[in-house]
Amino acid sequence: MVAPDPQASASSRAPREVRIAGIRVPLDVRVGRGEALVVLFHGGMKRDKRPFPFFQPFFPVTASQMAISDPTMFADPAMPTGWYVGSEGEDLPHQLSALIRDEAARLGCTRRVYVGGSAGGFAALMYARLDPGSIAIAANPQTRLQSYFIPSGVDLFRRACWPSADSVEELARIAPVDVCAQYARGFDNHVIYIQSSGDHDHVQGQMAPFLAAIDAAHADRVIFDVGYWGIPGHSGSAPPRAWLPWLRAALATPTITSAALLDTRHALGEPAITTPARPAPANPAGPDSADVRRAELLRDLTLGQIPD
Repeated sequence: MVAPDPQASASSRAPREVRIAGIRVPLDVRVGRGEALVVLFHGGMKRDKRPFPFFQPFFPVTASQMAISDPTMFADPAMPTGWYVGSEGEDLPHQLSALIRDEAARLGCTRRVYVGGSAGGFAALMYARLDPGSIAIAANPQTRLQSYFIPSGVDLFRRACWPSADSVEELARIAPVDVCAQYARGFDNHVIYIQSSGDHDHVQGQMAPFLAAIDAAHADRVIFDVGYWGIPGHSGSAPPRAWLPWLRAALATPTITSAALLDTRHALGEPAITTPARPAPANPAGPDSADVRRAELLRDLTLGQIPD
């Protein structure tokens, strides 16, 4: 008898819609192994090209994953994104944060990793901050909607979801659209901020304000990974292959500290080096400690285990 594929059986349940305080929340859950839940947020989309609800595809990891389609986008069929902020009077961030933590508890997941790019990166930053001890992995995220370089999208969101705000400046005063301001007030999560150096608008208008908002007391909770993956501009310039090594590190790290995340990312990402065979020493010293640690991390990641 052939053993079932755990990934296939876990994803056999179709996406579903739940309601929290009257808010429609489309979600798709893949039950995996281990003690971590990966929460996935999608970016903006052309509504005439992609059906809604849309779910960020699952990553090739064994951990449980929960993909959430932005409930804000029900407000207007032309809205390309709502940044998971919600509409006036409904407090989506706290309602959805509670739902995520309840789902994690139901699955027995004690570690939560929030992942997204662009508008989904904004959501990853915001929701991780609402969940102390969690990790955000945000790629090319927006961080201040009032300085976003596509103002028409923000204005559509304002008119559809926050009609009492008569300007983007007023929106920033009454709605949670500035994660820089949120993080400037302090935070107890960790952040892995991935940024394409070829995305000049986001480097200047989004990453720089976020960097300025992090005070010295919290600087060791944020890792910036700025690189170039061969794609200029914004769309797709920090592809999932740039996220995946950090996600694997977030799942495998023995403790949630920046130092441990960096060490784990380095250990998992080191390429194998082939060297000419040499005669064995008369008294072998045993395997190198770094090789042992790397093998242990790979073993635990493969088995879906996270050290306490």
